[in-house]
Amino acid sequence: MKPKVKINLEVLQKMREFVHLAENEVSGLGLIRLDDGVFRVYDVFLLKQECGAASTDIDELAIAELTGKVEHPEDLRFWWHSHCDMGVFWSGTDEGTILEQVDVGWCLSMVLNKADEYKLRLDVQDPFPMSFDDLSYSLSYLSNESLITECKKEFDKKVTNKVWVWNKGKTLPATQGYRNYLHGKPYGWDGDDWGEDRDYSPLSDDPLENLIDSWSEGNMTYDALVKKIDAYGANVFDTLYLYAPELFSQLTFILEFGEDRKGVESDIRDTFGGMTLEQAKQLIHGEKNVNKSQSC
Repeated sequence: MKPKVKINLEVLQKMREFVHLAENEVSGLGLIRLDDGVFRVYDVFLLKQECGAASTDIDELAIAELTGKVEHPEDLRFWWHSHCDMGVFWSGTDEGTILEQVDVGWCLSMVLNKADEYKLRLDVQDPFPMSFDDLSYSLSYLSNESLITECKKEFDKKVTNKVWVWNKGKTLPATQGYRNYLHGKPYGWDGDDWGEDRDYSPLSDDPLENLIDSWSEGNMTYDALVKKIDAYGANVFDTLYLYAPELFSQLTFILEFGEDRKGVESDIRDTFGGMTLEQAKQLIHGEKNVNKSQSC
């Protein structure tokens, strides 16, 4: 499955206009964010530059000024440029620029020409290098900021979240309560009496957390981790979801955008301590019986 990309209509119009105005190549940067599995390009910028028939040199001071000006500089991961009247392809110079851009973790690149042709490409550095070329995009439109503000005000006024409350009015810290659940205890169980005043500070030496740390540092295989979690009477899925949430975002990205890529099984195995492709799918699909299906 290829990554999904959406480009704001106004953004596309700006790039197209710049491309058609330029006598040579032209380039710029843009803002992009990953939102619910979709890469959304929501703004682009034309910077001071010197342009030739086969390259552009953007002023470094202009880049620094832009970085300090935008509200979310971490979203400056979109690089666009034109090939004027030539075809759209990735030149050796383009490859070098993309290699510099992807150093921040991932970046999206686009090349256009005056015939309104384009190539779109996503490059990822973490957890291992991947490249997705010949992507397509769909259009998105500017959101109504005033409507969003009004909706948020109404939501905050009318919607509240349920909170677990003790008999004596104490609220159980979420981390402590969830750990009780992982160990098979009632969510509100405090180890003695439901109503007794106790110290509910987070556990300072949690064996499950220590196991996850040891595994993430490469000191044990994934299968060994599963067996040890099972020995504590805890659930593998819930334990990993609590102590290693970043694992799920990484695996989701790999499985959604790189499952069909050659070598993905070995990449998962090497990165996650011998985890198999099937085990990764079980985790992402939220299967609660991971213990039984993997430790036998």
